[in-house]
Amino acid sequence: MAAALTAGPGAAAAEAAPQAGRSLVASLHGRDVVGHPGDPDGTGRARITVNTAQRQVCYRLDASRIDAATQAHVHRGRAGENGALVVTLKAPQRGRATGCVGVSRETARDLLRQPNLFYVDVHTRQYRAGALRGQLH
Repeated sequence: MAAALTAGPGAAAAEAAPQAGRSLVASLHGRDVVGHPGDPDGTGRARITVNTAQRQVCYRLDASRIDAATQAHVHRGRAGENGALVVTLKAPQRGRATGCVGVSRETARDLLRQPNLFYVDVHTRQYRAGALRGQLH
């Protein structure tokens, strides 16, 4: 199983546009949060571009009709179940976050082989367990 990677000081994170790779998407909704209620009117979209050769995931994350986002992640988990965090994304500010994060080759390959086994979630102070969630495909 892949280890969680985060972007922090000195980490391989860039503000560049996504590099060549394969894109995955997820529609985010509060109703899809598992185990706790999500934001009932919140929506969003995630586009994750996976580049195995560069060991990188670039993303654009949009969220609307939620309070200020505090965290965002990619987790390993099927629809209807919670799972382990595998990639930390920047929380959307004013509704949007973009960036690139270094990942292991194993994580990149797993995302591309079975994207439906991963989901994106966005958290707020009110919805600490998740305001929005969507399966990648």
